[in-house]
Amino acid sequence: MKRSENSISERICKPLSVPNMSLYSFLLHRNPINASKTVCRCHDEVLLFKGLKIKSGQCAKALLALGVQKGDIVPICSEPSIAAIVVFFALNRIGAISCFLNSTASVEEINGYLRKFESKTFVISSNCYSKLHQMDEKLEPIDHVICMPSIGSDNQMGKNEVGIIYFMDLLTLGQSENVNLDLGCKDDAAHISFTSGTTGAPKSILLSNENLMAELIALKKATMMQWGPCGNSMQVVPFNYPYGFIVSVLFPMYCGKTVTLTPMMTLQNIGDYLERYQPNYINGIPAFYFQLMQEKSADSDLSFIKFPVTGGDTLDASTEEKVNNFLRLHGSKGRIMNGCGNGEGCGSLLNPASVIERYRPGSCGKAIPGLSVKLISDETGKAVPIGQTGRFCFSGTNLMMEYYHDTTATNNVIKTDQTGMRWFYSDAYMHMDKDGWMYMDGRDRRFFITFDSSGSPYKVYCDYVQSIINGVSNRILGCAVVKKADSIRSFAPVAYIQFQGSQEEWNITLKDIQMVCAAKLQSCAVPVEYIRIDKLPLTAAGKMDYSVLERVTNEA
Repeated sequence: MKRSENSISERICKPLSVPNMSLYSFLLHRNPINASKTVCRCHDEVLLFKGLKIKSGQCAKALLALGVQKGDIVPICSEPSIAAIVVFFALNRIGAISCFLNSTASVEEINGYLRKFESKTFVISSNCYSKLHQMDEKLEPIDHVICMPSIGSDNQMGKNEVGIIYFMDLLTLGQSENVNLDLGCKDDAAHISFTSGTTGAPKSILLSNENLMAELIALKKATMMQWGPCGNSMQVVPFNYPYGFIVSVLFPMYCGKTVTLTPMMTLQNIGDYLERYQPNYINGIPAFYFQLMQEKSADSDLSFIKFPVTGGDTLDASTEEKVNNFLRLHGSKGRIMNGCGNGEGCGSLLNPASVIERYRPGSCGKAIPGLSVKLISDETGKAVPIGQTGRFCFSGTNLMMEYYHDTTATNNVIKTDQTGMRWFYSDAYMHMDKDGWMYMDGRDRRFFITFDSSGSPYKVYCDYVQSIINGVSNRILGCAVVKKADSIRSFAPVAYIQFQGSQEEWNITLKDIQMVCAAKLQSCAVPVEYIRIDKLPLTAAGKMDYSVLERVTNEA
């Protein structure tokens, strides 16, 4: 396809083509990168590439023996584990659809998914096992429950209960089965992942083998990550999000790296995991780096961190620099880089491209290879000029099949143009520079319309106001700006600020914040309140939970 002119925020490119096979065949039946090397590790447990082939084959045959068929959805409720990875590939080898559920989800939420997916087989870890006894006794049509071991728990839980199959017993069931595996094709549905739920209940994203393979190929092209075992990666985000599994596990696995799983990671023990495994690649989130800066002592050595990436929420340029200064002081030559994406596109769409080009601080990166992008005006539906803000839309081979069994929601976000290209209309508003680097300006729910002193409407982008406040002082650990109902202006901004320091220091910094906001923001974008908060609320995905602050603000 012809490349668009640089005068508008649109980049059209040829979509990636992938081989007609299953994800398993794509990853593990090609020429082995290092077949005797470790594909992942989890505390003291390790899994080799060749071991993954053997165990996933045993598990696949056992699942067939239990009646799992092509197209069946098998939910997996588990913290990150080697067993969960084995089950994922086993399901892919028989054409079934895997689905990682949030291991901290409520019983009611899990029940809802089991009904929605009409699942007959359910996989659950020992740590989540107690949820079984709280579930609806009338829940149908579950026939088999498979219990996997968990780190730090009694791995024999459920072994002797009727209807419960212990994972090690499952592997033995498949040893004698003489059946054909790996007959899937690229068009087959392969995996269900979830949105982060920041705009309501998480949506179920149905992804094909083709979607997954395209994402891995694109990330390899974008990052130029070397083939082979040199360098190891650490998973931070849970498996139920694409960023936590597809980007942080499948991608480094595709490149031949060892992936470190972190089933017991909390914001309080990040340093322990880093010290133990010393990862070179980290796909983190802002909360991860914020906590790291608070936790590590002055003499801590972080020289092993070479490629620190952040996703989920975007870090503004000033906060990026705070993290970079921290890493430099602790011996790391890596510099924080913003990526950006969503689950509907398999997790990563805009990549920092640090190996190919020098990353531009404050940006969200450039479109990954094979991805067409455009920033459109909501009013005209056309691409906006370079440098102006527009709604982020993308098209490519990694675009999801659908929201599972939700045609209305799917049609609301995917539009087909006159050339036949399927475009996803995201809730993100960005601007693009002349070289194709993208910068986040806000989201649908993260801007609001207010009125200036003359009564003219004005859009307030909350994320931009946050970036101004974050840049005032290194003592500011985070900022969240939300709207507050206002009888005169409709809405007005309120800023919640997590500050490290004494009350006297806060008073001085607050005056600086007020002065900077007055100088850099239009009057209607200046917060009407600045509220110091001990800790900013986070969602289960580690993103800022603005809904909590909005509720508190408007109930006051």
